[in-house]
Amino acid sequence: MAIKTQPIIQLHHENTHGKVLVETDEQDRFVLTVSAAIEACQAYGKVNEFNQQFKELSARLSNWIGEHATDISQAYLTVRDASILFLVVQRAESFHQGLVDSLADLDVGIAQDEALYLIRLNVLALPRASEPSIESFLVHGGA
Repeated sequence: MAIKTQPIIQLHHENTHGKVLVETDEQDRFVLTVSAAIEACQAYGKVNEFNQQFKELSARLSNWIGEHATDISQAYLTVRDASILFLVVQRAESFHQGLVDSLADLDVGIAQDEALYLIRLNVLALPRASEPSIESFLVHGGA
């Protein structure tokens, strides 16, 4: 029994004027330049890699929260200013130097970890605050 193989469609970066037609199952059609199609393939690979790195980031943040649960009332992970914001709300109204130092160490460790090179993380610790105050850090265009 012969095995039927699918033909390979080759897109070469030197084909600067070439066009690619992509048809989806939903009958959508996209016409792209060869360069744009190559960039889309590269971006797809980065998305998968980012998802894996984000899972690692989530695990690290979860562990950190567990280690500091007695000092934290809430923690948020959100998108802000083209990066990810990890916002920690302290239980106390007063500044907790040990918690802030540990958060800074976490931030530096993530920033220097080559395995998380696609992650852009900012961290912020707030003293105990009202919900509207906290939300101002979470809503697009907030403080």
